[in-house]
Amino acid sequence: MKKLITLLICSLLISSSFAKLPTFPVDPYGITVGGLSSGAFFAVQMHFAFSKTIKGAAITAGGPYWCAQGNLGYAMSNCMSSPQLIKNDVLNKKAEELAKQGAIDPLVNLSGSRAYIYSGTLDDVVKPDVVKSLQKQYESFGVQTTTVYNVPSQHAYITKNFGNKCNFKGTPYINNCNYDMAYDSLSVLYDDLFPAVDPIASNLIEFDQAPYIGSNYSMNSKGYVYVPTACRQNTDICKLYVQFHGCLQTTQDIGTDYVTKLGLNGVAEANNIIVLYPQAKASKSNPMNPNGCWDWFAYVDNFANTTKYVTKSGAQMAAVWKMVTDLVGYDPETVNIDKLDMDSI
Repeated sequence: MKKLITLLICSLLISSSFAKLPTFPVDPYGITVGGLSSGAFFAVQMHFAFSKTIKGAAITAGGPYWCAQGNLGYAMSNCMSSPQLIKNDVLNKKAEELAKQGAIDPLVNLSGSRAYIYSGTLDDVVKPDVVKSLQKQYESFGVQTTTVYNVPSQHAYITKNFGNKCNFKGTPYINNCNYDMAYDSLSVLYDDLFPAVDPIASNLIEFDQAPYIGSNYSMNSKGYVYVPTACRQNTDICKLYVQFHGCLQTTQDIGTDYVTKLGLNGVAEANNIIVLYPQAKASKSNPMNPNGCWDWFAYVDNFANTTKYVTKSGAQMAAVWKMVTDLVGYDPETVNIDKLDMDSI
């Protein structure tokens, strides 16, 4: 009987799926976000909206907060091909209005947070000057920025050993430029990181996103989370990083390449960083999201509300935040984390 119980416990520890996200010991000061392309724009939205808690963002080919202004035309022009049309003063004023309304956290929380910002010199999807507009916006609110603008890459997440040639544009939008974006970006957000180790396959866990989403959210029923061994065994307090894929990078498009090939999981394993990979999905109607992008231009609301999608109450924003609170075990936005007993986490 004792042997049977031991085997049962071991099988639970190496389980490859969760019905729902369990709670792990997470440092409330160690929560950050990042993403590529639509996922980068979405990560910026999360950073602004939940800036009380989110203390950094790793942005690859993303632009300023509220760049699209709930308008598909602006998304395709201002925020991708025609950065000269971006007006940061207008975007910043809207952010200030939303903060005053309580729709997003007070913008003073952004001051002192960190941002890694990347744009490839060959990127003709989200042009480099769009990304530089984000840098200016961030710095206007006191964010400490670290930029990488000198790699001759196309529009992609960049690795040192996987993907297409550096100057290639196309699926899976992961390019091998002999540059370790995963380590470099996370070492901007977190101090004193150890070098990456081999990730453990059984630590990448599929979970049920269905409890977090509505039928019209354009989000998949399954998500992924990489939980390092020490975090699974509750032997250390861990950090939490949320990584958003870009358009045409859903599991329907590229399988699990985005959650296994970026290099993030090896850095996470070495440094006790839980990596949450929420999953959007393509939808042909209600809402119209044929490329499986994250909602950075109000498509979930069919463009009827031009600001909700960038706030705490935005459908996808709230869904992802509920995933975060389940992993942490409480909502860091609603408690005074300065008074938390870290030994009790």
